Amino acid sequence: MNESDFEYAGFWVRVGAALIDAVLVMAITFPLLVSIYGWKYFDSESVISGPADFIINPAIQ
Repeated sequence: MNESDFEYAGFWVRVGAALIDAVLVMAITFPLLVSIYGWKYFDSESVISGPADFIINPAIQ
């Protein structure tokens, strides 16, 4: 393929893709973390709440 065959996406297309990605990541991590740690997970001030949090967050991102 030649370089002229590619057309790069514009700024707003990339912004839209980033927003869709963020929503998908939240749709996966939010239910998992709430089901494992409960609603008190969001009251915690620690960076890592436990082993599942340590595995889920980096794996998704």
